Amino acid sequence: MRLDWNNLSMRGERDGTAYETSVVDVDTGKKVGFVHHEVTPIFRLVSLFDDKYQGQFKSNEECNAFIRGVESVLNHMTSIGTEHSEEARQKSSTITAEDLNASNDE
Repeated sequence: MRLDWNNLSMRGERDGTAYETSVVDVDTGKKVGFVHHEVTPIFRLVSLFDDKYQGQFKSNEECNAFIRGVESVLNHMTSIGTEHSEEARQKSSTITAEDLNASNDE
């Protein structure tokens, strides 16, 4: 998973201006969240994966750090899950001589 979003500069914008940009998974092309930008007061609200991961920040850099952090954690969690699933599959499909002898003794 690789998340991407458009950093917006709000310099020179007037009070009451707000923007919303999409956060997209580049690998699938699906929208996975948004960044809502407010001028007054200056803040950015990040919401990812149906509000499961949210944060409110003052700068684009903070938003980017949060988005990259969520991306890294989810990539790590899915890789661990894949490794454990593969390991379990291999264990369940491997029959040893002891297994055969045990079943013959019964």
